[in-house]
Formats: sequence, structure tokens, C-alpha cells
Amino acid sequence: MSAIKGRVGGIQLKWLSVPKGTSSMAYVELEDKRLICVRWNKDSHGISVEFPDAVLSYDIQGIVDDNEVRNYLLSKRNSNEFWADLRFLKSGELDVEKSTANRKKKVTLKSQMPGKIIKVLVSKEQSVEKGQPLLVMEAMKMENEICSPIAGKVVDIKIDKDKTIESGAPLLVIE
Repeated sequence: MSAIKGRVGGIQLKWLSVPKGTSSMAYVELEDKRLICVRWNKDSHGISVEFPDAVLSYDIQGIVDDNEVRNYLLSKRNSNEFWADLRFLKSGELDVEKSTANRKKKVTLKSQMPGKIIKVLVSKEQSVEKGQPLLVMEAMKMENEICSPIAGKVVDIKIDKDKTIESGAPLLVIE
């Protein structure tokens, strides 16, 4: 059976079937081994998961670092809560932390959708905090703030104001 494991804050979830398409029902195993059936709906920004007692909606931004490891920034909608550096593993995959003791971690932020850069809010060599707005992008007639997934320093800006970009285009690099 195929499964995806993920950790959000202190809660670990295991999807017993891989979510496919834009909407479906799936079984999720909680940390205490309870199985619950959830309905999920995917939209252009993320996912909403309908639990028996609540509906939780999140924006998801995928980030590929210099080691080609895909991490995610998960932001709870209508809230200031967010989780950075998340990884979702298929069953049988090991969560291997690469040694970063004597090297700095660089993260390349990439666009999750096509759009136009409206504002660049940071400059090269500027220090940024995790969650700090970096730029404003217009996509689907809405302005979206793109926030920093990590604290660090902006080492490269790969876009300019008023530039139209495609999905997956590199935006900036933070170290």
C-alpha cells in the first residue's frame, strides 16, 4: 500500500492513499494510530482538508534547495501560523538529514504559478526573517505576498519588478 508521511509542528500524519486529482476522500492515520476518513480539495494555492470536526486550509509552496531537496512552506489560511522546511516522504523512504555543520544552507525560492512581479520588497545582501514578505506577485488577478521560508540573507535576486514569470521560475536565493 502506498502512503505519505508528514510532520506539521508536533503532529505526524500518514496518508494511507496518495492524494491524486483535485478532490477526493482518503484515510489518514494519526500519531495515536487512529484512522480517520478525510475529504480534501486541492486548489491553485494549496489544500483544504475536511476532518470529522474541522476544516483546515493551507497554502503550500514548494522550495528546492541547492542540494535538490524539495521542502515545503505550509501556511494556514486566515492565520499567521506557518511551518517551513517540511518534507513529505513516501512509505519506505528515510528522512535523512544532510550534515550542515560547516556549510551554509542556500534555498532557491521558485514560483508556484505563472504571474507578474508587482513589487520586490528586499534587496541583495539584506537580512530577512522567516515569514518576512519578500515580494508581491500578481497571479490570477490577485496579489500574493511571497514570504521567506527561512531566516537568512538574500544572496541573489533573479527577477525584476514588472517581469512576467512562468511556474517554476527561480525568484531569489536566501542563505
